[in-house]
Amino acid sequence: MVVVGGGTSAVQLLMEIAPVAAGTTWVTRRPPEFRDGPFSEEWGRAAVARVEERVRAGLAPQSVVGVTGLALTPEVRAAQDAGVLHRLPMFERITPDGWSGPMAAPPPPT
Repeated sequence: MVVVGGGTSAVQLLMEIAPVAAGTTWVTRRPPEFRDGPFSEEWGRAAVARVEERVRAGLAPQSVVGVTGLALTPEVRAAQDAGVLHRLPMFERITPDGWSGPMAAPPPPT
């Protein structure tokens, strides 16, 4: 099973699928950034300010996770410890034999 994407939904899907799949692979465009600590008002204001700064500079806003990071909950930590959240670089194209790009082929199921 291959899960593509670096957002919260991808992480949640991996954690749900991994216990019942023969193997999982997680691919994202860029390495995930996990955020430790609670979501506070101050932290939320800082995230909004980062978005505003980019927009005022004429840049597109980043994805939500690009601004906020991924919450490092106890469940996410357990999935990291179990090797479920091992991320690989995004592939360029799917081929009949796997995929091509930064990672030559999907790893065999574990």
